[in-house]
Amino acid sequence: MARSDLETFAMEIATSQLWRLTAGVYGLCPITVRPCGNACRGFVYFPTQTAQGIWINVTCGCEQSNCDCCYVCEIRLEGPVASVTEVKIDGIVIDPDTYRIDNGNQLVRVEGECWPKCQTLALPDTEEGTFSVTYEKGLPVPFGGQRAVAALAAEIIKACEAGPCRLPSGVREIFRQGERIEFVNGIELLRAGLTNIPEVDSWVLSVNPRSQREVSSVWSPDDIPQLRTTTWP
Repeated sequence: MARSDLETFAMEIATSQLWRLTAGVYGLCPITVRPCGNACRGFVYFPTQTAQGIWINVTCGCEQSNCDCCYVCEIRLEGPVASVTEVKIDGIVIDPDTYRIDNGNQLVRVEGECWPKCQTLALPDTEEGTFSVTYEKGLPVPFGGQRAVAALAAEIIKACEAGPCRLPSGVREIFRQGERIEFVNGIELLRAGLTNIPEVDSWVLSVNPRSQREVSSVWSPDDIPQLRTTTWP
């Protein structure tokens, strides 16, 4: 294996391993979604009180907003949203100055138009009658995490080249000249969320001190964004 290929391989392994050990807190993932609105089901009626104290129903073709008298044209994406790569309507990339991100996951249109209410999901997003959003989901890896990945990758390279490295071997104990040396099994270390490399383990413990498998979250079925992603061509 060429040196450049070995470095790429080691970085991929180190990145994947630390992503798991830190419960996936950091890391960016590019994703394309096809938002599905609810306006195709017709208008929504909101009770509103007039200045005379009379309650009437006001129709609105979008979801109501707590910060607007009727609505804000927005789409809730599965966040956190690190950056928006592009938004396409009818297969055409629209100007990024015409939208913004609020609250880390709400794509808001700001130039007076609204997002499409319906689209033809059977067509690719390069065709007329479609709507798609491509963005990076997640949190950027901080400097400490980048250093931890580099340190772990360096030890993986040493192990692949049969050189001295700090990664634990599978040896449990050795008896030599009357002395007993015991090694912690590498699999047991990984199960405990550690790697045996101090600068790596210190960062892992600072991010994930309880060795959680995934980030805790609280959600309601009412809060699930109506999005569709293509998992297979």
